[in-house]
Amino acid sequence: MKIKFLLAISLVFLFTVPVLAQNNAKKILDRLYCPSGQMPVQDAVIELEEMSADGSTGKMSLSSKDKIYFKKNCRIRIDVVISDPGGQLDGRQMTIIRDGTHAFHYLSTGQYPVKKKLDIPSAPLNMLFGVMQYPQDAANTYSIVGTEVIDGVKTAKISIKNGSSEKTVWVDPKRLVPLKLELESQKGKDKVKKTVVYKEIGMTKDGRYIPMKLEKYTNGTLTELIVYKALVINTDINDDLFTPMEKFLK
Repeated sequence: MKIKFLLAISLVFLFTVPVLAQNNAKKILDRLYCPSGQMPVQDAVIELEEMSADGSTGKMSLSSKDKIYFKKNCRIRIDVVISDPGGQLDGRQMTIIRDGTHAFHYLSTGQYPVKKKLDIPSAPLNMLFGVMQYPQDAANTYSIVGTEVIDGVKTAKISIKNGSSEKTVWVDPKRLVPLKLELESQKGKDKVKKTVVYKEIGMTKDGRYIPMKLEKYTNGTLTELIVYKALVINTDINDDLFTPMEKFLK
């Protein structure tokens, strides 16, 4: 009887631990940017400057000034003012509107989209990690695969898998803010490793910890630098900002 009891306990343990690990990982990600019980991020407006590295010298220079509007679950609008001194597009504005199904690209000189395509269910890396959610994310599995110290902070290393794709994010479990993200994408026959390191963690007026500087690496080489200049969260953004694409849906 005692052996049967111990066996039953062992089986419960074997099946329970993975479930607890997934639940704990998902719980951390669901609470990102909400360390004191704040309401989850429903919408956000972010103003940023993007610096890009020259392909030959690696020198950073301003490539655009962007304003991002996000509204849950996956509506996003990005107004981009291009910086290309001496180039034809310098000072021109481009607007990208994505709704999870369609993506539209506009230039300031035209009323109609210069590009229309299906939206890829993946958040821009310039965005706050984890706030955009797509229906496909319901198939995600989550697990804490270890811990790692980043900038003196002990982080939870969380794996997010969906089919054959996987991304890994390192989260400060106390401040509930990501400090690093890694994922791979396919470019032709080659795999490209993308890494985002989140820096200069600041605090919003309502007590959320937010990374204000993002370093983006491609295969270990720094390629872009993003600096948030202004950010507001949960201001009930007007839906009209995301509706210009509607007349092109037919």
